[in-house]
Amino acid sequence: MNSASQATIEPITEVAPAAVATPAPAVKVSGFALGMIANILWGTSFLASKYTLLTWGPFTASALRFALALLAMAVLLPRMGYSLQLPRKKSVLLNLFWVGLSGFGFLYPLQLTGLTMVSSGLSAAIMLTSPLFVLLLTGILLREAISLQKILALAFGVVGGCILLNIREVVGSHFENAILGSLLTIAASISLASSVIFTRRVSKEINSAALTFWSMLIGLLLLTPFAVFESAKNGFSIGTAQSWGALLYLSIICSALCFLIWNRAIGQSSPKELATTMHIKTP
Repeated sequence: MNSASQATIEPITEVAPAAVATPAPAVKVSGFALGMIANILWGTSFLASKYTLLTWGPFTASALRFALALLAMAVLLPRMGYSLQLPRKKSVLLNLFWVGLSGFGFLYPLQLTGLTMVSSGLSAAIMLTSPLFVLLLTGILLREAISLQKILALAFGVVGGCILLNIREVVGSHFENAILGSLLTIAASISLASSVIFTRRVSKEINSAALTFWSMLIGLLLLTPFAVFESAKNGFSIGTAQSWGALLYLSIICSALCFLIWNRAIGQSSPKELATTMHIKTP
């Protein structure tokens, strides 16, 4: 046979398949854990709010807080891949309005006005009633069954918060102011509970970032006329480094971050499950 016609047979060697990089599984945080994180951070807001109230009135402090928070979210969230698109459905827009009204427009002026009359500890203890209002509204509006065990557990949480306080010390000699401040804080507690229900309704239609941004913007628009009137009446103070530091903390941590976490938690868990996380604020 001609050597030119001979076929050269190369030995077959097995090539090991290239290693395929598999992405690490995303860590999924439960709604309950997110609720705990948000409420732990919110627990620090009572004292920080006291420092802002040394410089500004309740409406002005709230408006400044949410204006700075919205500015931070408008800059950072799109860069982090979050969409802030405004929904077009009328039902979603209506629920967003109620979230903005109850969660920002009513809640913070009521709570901060109450804080001018009572201590931050008493304010935090009164806000312990909000989980009970959440359960009540969940049963009425969302028609979810509520176990006696949950009601008793939340009631014990309220009692425990009150035991932490020295009533004589927090009320002192200003009894009438303490009563009015307490009533305003209870109204704030009901407003907070209402916002949880409305947030639950709208969380199925819109992502947590857009929900937080647009509801906060609605709250700011509702607060601004009152803040302008308050500043015109009392004069606008430039403030101190301490008050601005507290304001920035409230804006970035306790508003932009916490509401983003909280709204995501509500989207993952039912209000009655998250109600049990609200007690962590007072300790």
